[in-house]
Amino acid sequence: MIRKYICLLLCAVLLMASVPVFASGGSGASGDGGAPAVLRIGVSTWKTTDIEGASCKKVLDDAARALGVKIIYAEHGGDPLKAAQTPELLCDAGCKAIVFCSTSDEDLQAALDVCEERKIPMVEACRILSENTSPELYQKAAESDIFIGNVTDEMTGMQVSFSRTKPATLLKAFLLAYNAAEGNIEEEAEDADEPFRIIQVPESEDVSTLTEDDIRKMAEKGV
Repeated sequence: MIRKYICLLLCAVLLMASVPVFASGGSGASGDGGAPAVLRIGVSTWKTTDIEGASCKKVLDDAARALGVKIIYAEHGGDPLKAAQTPELLCDAGCKAIVFCSTSDEDLQAALDVCEERKIPMVEACRILSENTSPELYQKAAESDIFIGNVTDEMTGMQVSFSRTKPATLLKAFLLAYNAAEGNIEEEAEDADEPFRIIQVPESEDVSTLTEDDIRKMAEKGV
């Protein structure tokens, strides 16, 4: 029994060590020597090096520079086990809010548990959290004080949205997380019937040409 527990523990440690975590974007003081620390926002995503991932990372890095914050990325490659580990890694890296691109209800549940324990706001992105298909998880998110919102595109028939709108989807999720970290999220959703923010990005939305002023205005408007 002890040997089995040790093996499971070692597997968990090795799995966490295999998740790439790195910083990008932002500028300013790091907090050393008494200087004010730069706000860190965590982004748990599939990849940042393929064509789709690189386009998303560019938009997010531009937003981070515009807002003067730093993004800590954690790549899970679509592996549910790795995805479930990323929130803890991002919390340990000092992130004050997290954008989580889940692959399944199971890793979203794990992420929600970690963020609730750490009291870190989180936004679910690029995968629909549906009351019809995932009633228990939806209810848990609705009752959570730290679950800020679910951001997807308009392709509501898909559980996971792999599309040209993903940069816009991640940008809006990032801005929600940023406002939550800054304490600028209103207690109630815009629609009284929504237990948390639900944003569906139009398929035609293109954020590749946004300026830093545009991004700051989006943040001020609350996305």
